[in-house]
Amino acid sequence: MDDVLICAPNDDLLSHALDLTVNSLVAAGFEIQEEQIQRMPPWKYLALEIGKRTIVPQKLVVENNIKTLADVQQLCGSLNWVRPWLGLTTEDLDPLFNLLKGGEELSSPRTFTQEARAALEKVQDCMAIRQANRCKSDLPFTFIILRKLPHLHGMIFKWERVEKPKKDKDCKDPLLIIEWVSLSHHWSKRMTRPQELVAELIRKARTWIRELAGSGFECIHIPIEVNSGQITKAMLEHLIHENEALQFALDSYTDNFGQAKISHQLFHQNAPGLVPQFHLTQEQARAIVSMCPSCQQHALPALSAGANPRGLKSCEVWQTDVTHIMSFGRQGYVHVSAYICSGAVYASAHSGEKSSDAMKHLIQAFSFLGIPKSIKTDNGPTYTSKEFRSFLQQWRVEHKTGIPYSPTGQAIVERTHQNLKRVLNQQHQSLKLETPQIQLSKALFTLNFLNCTYENLNPPIVCHFRENCQLQLKAKPPRREGTEETEKRQKKRREEKRREEKREREAIEREEKRREEREKRREEKRREEKRREEKREKRREEKRRREEKRREEREKRREERREEREEKREERERPTLAAP
Repeated sequence: MDDVLICAPNDDLLSHALDLTVNSLVAAGFEIQEEQIQRMPPWKYLALEIGKRTIVPQKLVVENNIKTLADVQQLCGSLNWVRPWLGLTTEDLDPLFNLLKGGEELSSPRTFTQEARAALEKVQDCMAIRQANRCKSDLPFTFIILRKLPHLHGMIFKWERVEKPKKDKDCKDPLLIIEWVSLSHHWSKRMTRPQELVAELIRKARTWIRELAGSGFECIHIPIEVNSGQITKAMLEHLIHENEALQFALDSYTDNFGQAKISHQLFHQNAPGLVPQFHLTQEQARAIVSMCPSCQQHALPALSAGANPRGLKSCEVWQTDVTHIMSFGRQGYVHVSAYICSGAVYASAHSGEKSSDAMKHLIQAFSFLGIPKSIKTDNGPTYTSKEFRSFLQQWRVEHKTGIPYSPTGQAIVERTHQNLKRVLNQQHQSLKLETPQIQLSKALFTLNFLNCTYENLNPPIVCHFRENCQLQLKAKPPRREGTEETEKRQKKRREEKRREEKREREAIEREEKRREEREKRREEKRREEKRREEKREKRREEKRRREEKRREEREKRREERREEREEKREERERPTLAAP
């Protein structure tokens, strides 16, 4: 097992979480030494050194003397590990990455170029001065894209409001750098626009912040350069509208109205479809559609939802026909099947309108939307051939044909042709380089999953599957013989599992109790040792005082004897006076 980092809002919860973790690891058979538990900063975790406010990589040994390709791979792997905390960009490490090029063996020779040595010196400088900061939960995350094309990189940071003191040198830095985000060193073989590079950075940062913090960014700063004038809202809307990658990368940073506008620019769904999806009013939805130039150019007159003809239900009657879309080229024969009841649609592009093409289309439609009871077509040779009739009999589908030369016999599927072509024309600007099948798939997604009516705000696909009698939940199957024995065995297994869990809990409790007793004995032993040490210290102090007292008494006696000797000497030296 590698390092385990335990975090909590306060010390009490941290101690409780630590005890639970240690107990669980001990119960699982792991051995944990007390000296390995780091309780005070800095904490060393996964090659990082975490302080109270900052995070820096642990001391990394950078090998200056490389000889083989394996040495270069090891060096670049170590540098890739510390990049997010040191802000090393792809441009900074590009000379080192260039040494990896070539398909030779790992033992093939490599030497540092002058540019690679300069890059390595920059890495060492960054390791000495740069660091990341710890998060503050009350501050939102922000992302900014830095540098110039093509070497873009981003920074995840938080901005802390600090009061500026009287002396600027004591001012706390409000910028809290959380992590750096870089693009891949390997470029795509196709042409990549600057907007796609920006979108890739945003996607990478959003994925990473969800994994780290489970949240998103409050704000994203995007570098936009204009030759003259100011950046207007219309310019930004045009930039987003022309690039689908940016639309997906930024789709969660606007309000509902803005999200609906971006979604409509992608799919061009109708106004009723915007109402339930983005919780808009009917006026707001109509305003979005009315502002779309593509929808206004290819608009169709509004029609009511109509009535359910003769009480038909889902998957009872289809209408099938062929329409022609010239922009699809060789696959311009589009076979369309429309459900009369639900309005669900399926279409597929083929290279002709023969019976074989119609049968391929119906098999695909069956796999997506189920098998109908009957199919209504026109009287063309595609649907009146012997092969087509045999095909429908094999699938147990009744075949009906309309009245010859009647303009209303296939009205629903003819209307579906118009709707399909309208959506294809609206989406043509963003999908003109895609294959016909991709264009059809996106148009069908819009018609089936996004469009609806004000009378029924459920999209056609929901109505189709909800009302399909073939897809309703069935009753529970009857109980088979031997079920009682099976239930007894399951009950016995559950009882055994509960007993096993109970034994595990008791084992954990016993281990916890033994640990507490050991801690208690250690504490009593420490207190007893402390009392003995205090007694020894007291005896040493008393002995020191007695020695000091005896020394003072000896000094006093020596002084008295010295004074006596002095007095006697003075008496001997004093002259004797004789009487006259």
